[in-house]
Amino acid sequence: MSYQNQINELFKELYVDAPCYPTYPPYHQGYYLEEMFCRQPKMSGDRYLIPVFWTNVYKQGKERLVQSKLDQLDPNKKYYCVCTHDDAPKETLPPDTIIYSAGGNNRETTPIPLVVSRVPNVTSMDKDVYASFVGSYTHPIRRLMLNHGHPDFVIGMSSQWSDLVPEDREKVFHEVSSRSKYMLCPRGYGATSYRLYEAFQYGAVPVYISDHFWLPWEDELDWEKLIIRISPEQIPNMREILRDYDTKTSSMVSYAKEVYDDFFSIEGVYKKLSS
Repeated sequence: MSYQNQINELFKELYVDAPCYPTYPPYHQGYYLEEMFCRQPKMSGDRYLIPVFWTNVYKQGKERLVQSKLDQLDPNKKYYCVCTHDDAPKETLPPDTIIYSAGGNNRETTPIPLVVSRVPNVTSMDKDVYASFVGSYTHPIRRLMLNHGHPDFVIGMSSQWSDLVPEDREKVFHEVSSRSKYMLCPRGYGATSYRLYEAFQYGAVPVYISDHFWLPWEDELDWEKLIIRISPEQIPNMREILRDYDTKTSSMVSYAKEVYDDFFSIEGVYKKLSS
């Protein structure tokens, strides 16, 4: 039995099926990124995968099982893990483990995109909405953004986040996003947002609003050609900042289309991390 197979056997009770909560985002189909790696683990260079469905384990309150398994790993070997839960991992991992994190709350990790399956049925539409946000209040930055809105912005914000997204609200999000020149992507509970990567699919320029920018592949991508960064103190001047980009949006959208499959699709991320 290979060592990776031994690890899989050790962690098999942490291949925890998702609890009965709605799929989020609601359009997602198939495995999440954590599950893709656990079900098809590959070595990354000379490193072995630590196969934990972090999100499902945490949602089911089974964290207590993780550390005892980690403590049984061979300390002379090297490891990596892939986490999409905002707070993962909370445990102590073997020294020199590379932690690929999509959520960004654990800053001692390596950023990867917070991605799921592709948004379905995206069609080209006239960009008659200057900038938009349809979502919920999950961080004070979102409230600050709402307080400094502009007549050119379409903002619909619900007071509480829920993983149950009503069908009519999902429809509004899809329609407004399809028509938007800019998509406002304020951070949520985690340092980033699914919306950042959804914007690329809608042919909009993401406006990433955060107090901490969690961006992957910075040594390979020119993020200044992909997004607009807005810090909290810049929010009152956001409309003026966006105006300076109005002539650049076509080239930004084109660059996003060029790199999307390799860097931001769930299949592309899996391939990059397992190569």
